[in-house]
Amino acid sequence: GLTRDLSGGAGDFTSLLVELREYATPAPGVVSAARAQGQSSFGRDSQRYYLGGWSSIRGYDRRDLSGLQTMLVQGEARFPLLRGLTLAVPALWTLPTVSGAVFADAVWTWDRLGLHGTVLDELFGHPADVQAGSVGGSFYIGGGFYPALRWDYAYRTADFRRFARRPHTQFRMSYNF
Repeated sequence: GLTRDLSGGAGDFTSLLVELREYATPAPGVVSAARAQGQSSFGRDSQRYYLGGWSSIRGYDRRDLSGLQTMLVQGEARFPLLRGLTLAVPALWTLPTVSGAVFADAVWTWDRLGLHGTVLDELFGHPADVQAGSVGGSFYIGGGFYPALRWDYAYRTADFRRFARRPHTQFRMSYNF
């Protein structure tokens, strides 16, 4: 996207968003989901991007992480835990499928461009200002065309070597990526 200053017609900032998703079924009933997202904004009035919460990195609160350039990578394996459970009182009632997931998320953010003024120079030539990640598991009902009721248990990490001692839990009603 490109914005314009209505008084002078000059571009104030340019934004670029790229997102790739991949879904596979490695075994019956198991879905492997992967997502990579990159965002960049440059110009005099660069747009700041915020990450954290239900729509991006799990285990972090909404808007915990930010930068003018961001990179998000997520991987998840989804599988059914309880399917076809039926209650008989007062009448037959089949409960929805309860599914589980294991996941890993990673985020990098930058607030400045590289020495040569390109996003690629920044992404590959300099360390990130912020690096964060999480691993964990989820229980959820729903998904697909419908929002999922989901409870995430995420262990935060900065380097994928040391993890938080206790999980950060989040309950949400949203769509799975």
